[in-house]
Amino acid sequence: YKAQQLITQYQIDQEQIDNGVIYSDVIEMRIDCPGPLNIEKSILLNVIANNNFCKVLRGPDYLMIYGYKSDIDICLELYKPLKVHMLGEMAREHKRSKEENPYGPVNRSWSRDFCLGYTDAINSRLARAREAVLSKAMSSSKAVTVFVKDKQHAVEEYFQGVTKTAPTQNKARSLDVYNLGNTSGSNADLQQTKFSR
Repeated sequence: YKAQQLITQYQIDQEQIDNGVIYSDVIEMRIDCPGPLNIEKSILLNVIANNNFCKVLRGPDYLMIYGYKSDIDICLELYKPLKVHMLGEMAREHKRSKEENPYGPVNRSWSRDFCLGYTDAINSRLARAREAVLSKAMSSSKAVTVFVKDKQHAVEEYFQGVTKTAPTQNKARSLDVYNLGNTSGSNADLQQTKFSR
């Protein structure tokens, strides 16, 4: 929670350093993302990106992230430790569920439901932290409001020019497994990222 607040404040402060948005500075970066669970990893990166002025698309064994270089770097700083935490928590809960019910359905959909719960919790936490900083900054400075809207528009405009396939619908099948993931995501230490600029 605190990490996202610091990140959002940093992004706002960049407006004063950079003196506005330059549309041509939006870039794309490829990130290797081999299976298994590449869909779940892409969902995690996507929720982080959506809260940090970026967009994500998934390829067969890679992810593409679109945004400003500094924002992409921020997304990856958050993504790497949270991905490790999500997969570690999933493995721990998977093992516990298998021990409690050796014949129960701990399969691909179990993993997906856990990760959906986890990423929904992370998304909610990041969005609350971001909104707290943005609303305060935007209410006190018209320049920040213009900067935020311009930045969002620049990334969206770039993203619209990218060839995309229809998005996959992601719905949990097991609410119990989703809730396990959601609890893990709610307890993830968002300050584990050493964000210092």
